[in-house]
Amino acid sequence: INIRHKLIIFETNGFQIVIADNLRKKTREMGLHIPVKDVPNYSDKHMRIQSIVPLIKDGTIVFDSHKRQSNQQYALALEQLLTYSENASNDDFCDCLEMLIREFRTNRFKMLVKQASR
Repeated sequence: INIRHKLIIFETNGFQIVIADNLRKKTREMGLHIPVKDVPNYSDKHMRIQSIVPLIKDGTIVFDSHKRQSNQQYALALEQLLTYSENASNDDFCDCLEMLIREFRTNRFKMLVKQASR
């Protein structure tokens, strides 16, 4: 198995902690030593998702237009982001993206800003 992940961030509200524990157990059984970080979310999901909008608008977060055209999962994720509303039935990507950005901001990760070409 070729796995390049350095960290798995896992939302652990309610029953999800059992799934995270099972993931830890399974990766150890496979001989993989990938840290799984529990991320409990207690604040309002919609407020959390709205908090990343400025980073998208100002270009801090950029998306690959070629990948959007060539990768169906990537395109579906971006569709969730572009059509997001508080009433959206599919908001998993938006929720996940917010958790990742929160982790990047609070830990040992360095945020790189893509320079606009002129």
